[in-house]
Amino acid sequence: MQEQSKYKKLIESTADKLILVVENSGKIKYAEGNFSSYQIDNNYFLEKNISDVILDKESPFTQPLLNQVNQEVIALLKRENSERLSVHLKIKFDLNEQLYVFFIRPTNAHHTEKEGLEQLKEFYENLLNNLPVDVVVFSDCHKYLYINKIALSDEKKRNWIIGKTDEEYAMKYNLSESHIQGRKETFKKVIQTGNLIQYEEEFEGRQPDGSSKWVLRHFKPIYNSKSEIDFVLGFGLDISDRKKAELETLKNLEKQTELNQLKNKFVSTISHEFRTPLATIKGSIDLLQIAFEKYQINNHKIVHYIDTINNEVYNLNNLLNEVLMIGRHDINQTPVCFTKDNLFRFVENIIVQNYSYLTNRKINLIAKSPIDDIEFDPKLMFHVITNILSNAVKYSQLDIVISVFQDKDETNIHVEDFGIGIPESEQPQLFNSFYRASNSSNYQGSGLGLVIVKNFIELHHGKIEVVSKLNIGTLFKISLPNFQQSVD
Repeated sequence: MQEQSKYKKLIESTADKLILVVENSGKIKYAEGNFSSYQIDNNYFLEKNISDVILDKESPFTQPLLNQVNQEVIALLKRENSERLSVHLKIKFDLNEQLYVFFIRPTNAHHTEKEGLEQLKEFYENLLNNLPVDVVVFSDCHKYLYINKIALSDEKKRNWIIGKTDEEYAMKYNLSESHIQGRKETFKKVIQTGNLIQYEEEFEGRQPDGSSKWVLRHFKPIYNSKSEIDFVLGFGLDISDRKKAELETLKNLEKQTELNQLKNKFVSTISHEFRTPLATIKGSIDLLQIAFEKYQINNHKIVHYIDTINNEVYNLNNLLNEVLMIGRHDINQTPVCFTKDNLFRFVENIIVQNYSYLTNRKINLIAKSPIDDIEFDPKLMFHVITNILSNAVKYSQLDIVISVFQDKDETNIHVEDFGIGIPESEQPQLFNSFYRASNSSNYQGSGLGLVIVKNFIELHHGKIEVVSKLNIGTLFKISLPNFQQSVD
């Protein structure tokens, strides 16, 4: 009784209702307060070590806890059934009696682990129910373990479906068999492969406007510590707006393809219609020239007119060819056939065969490195080289320099002239159809040649760029990969 009185004297001045008196050794000698509200008998504490009944979040408190005098901490109070209660703890030390006094009061946190788990469960359910996606948890045998409100808004159905399969759901609520079969097959693949699998589901007529609702579904296996599939997480995202946009895009592409085909057919028809009278005109001019030679008619004016007609027929034929090339490229019908050859020799042959008529200037071809064979389409590259060279010849009266050099990845061709150049502000538009620089109006041209050049180089997975200064000259830079992939 004397000891009891001593302990009571230590705590008379406090209003705290839950108090433990502890010796230096850590042994509890006295318990005071209404511990029954925590379903704990006061005698439960007596003669126990403080570290057996007061714990922190990770491990039992040891001696350092007794050093935390006058500090308030959050701790766990262990009950007889091993359940743990969250409490506020403050420690005081009585110098006279050499005893520690533990003042305990409840926290606003969870009172028990069970209550904590319930609140945690409620938190996660609220979180999952407010996600903008379907969330479902299946057992490894494809039975529903959880389903959120977005996936199934009807609470009665949501409660009923737990423990059921999709087949049972389909039978009770008339769900489409095709959907059930799709889910079943996908689930089976997930279990067999152990991988995340996604697929799209269409629900016809589910939207307010009568259109289909589309859901992108994912099934992801969740493993336990033994690397076994414990359950499968399923989640679905409404992609109706995306699918609607995709369908609109496809329709527009189909319309555009149809328009391109009609345009190409029209251009092709018109081009062929032009070719017939042009061939007639050319044939008639040839006959006139033969007749003039036979009868030795030497009228300079008539000869000039005949040469002019021949030149215009040639230019018009070239224009028709270019229009047809553009049309074929627009509908991806340009034939490409790669062969292996030496690009330096290829350019050299073009110069010899097509530009030997130049007498007042030269085309200087330079190999700046050893040149190995590469893959290219000779027909397309013939058009590329002749077009750029013809422009250089047309717009410059000085020598032209062609440089060819190669590294392990690509072959480069630089064609440089020293002619009229191109205004800097107009260079970005140079590869647009029918565009001609403002200083080229006095020169023959259609504005299609460089468009075709760029298209043909891109069919080789190559690049072209232009560097030019007005009244100084122009440099075209072409780079082609040494090895070609198949053309799509």
